[in-house]
Formats: sequence, structure tokens, C-alpha cells
Amino acid sequence: MGYTISAIGINYKYMKKRIHKLVLIFIFFAGAFALNAANEITISGSTGANASYSSLDAAFTAINNNANQSGNNITIVIRAFVVFYNRS
Repeated sequence: MGYTISAIGINYKYMKKRIHKLVLIFIFFAGAFALNAANEITISGSTGANASYSSLDAAFTAINNNANQSGNNITIVIRAFVVFYNRS
């Protein structure tokens, strides 16, 4: 019949399909996370620095390179674990 049932009642063909489906779902979500990992920080509301950045240092450098940020409501969104090392 195509289905193998062991002495304890396990349907191996069904289990194989379920495991295959779970592996594909895991690969999909892992790939989606990997695509977003490159741009972990997003800046909006600034003058000339609205973009996505791969490091917190690059984000703050972009903000500080534009002299006139007064009056702006700058939003920084961090989507991943980020470690910031102070170089001063």
C-alpha cells in the first residue's frame, strides 16, 4: 500500500513527509533572517543619513557627518544584537 507501519504503529512515510516539511520551513526562515542580518540598523528622520547600516558605528558616523541635525526627530531601529565599541 505504500505505507510502512511498524510493530508499534508508526507510519514512517508520514513521518518522513512531516520532517521534510519542517526542514524546508526552517531553511526558509533561516534564509529570510540571513537576508536581513546584513542591514541591522535603520535610520530615519535625519538630514542626509536616512538608510540602513550594517554597524552601529557606521550609523552614528553617517549622522555626525551631516552637520545640521537640529530639529530632527531621528529614529534608530536596531533589529539584531549589536556590540558597540567606543574607540575614544
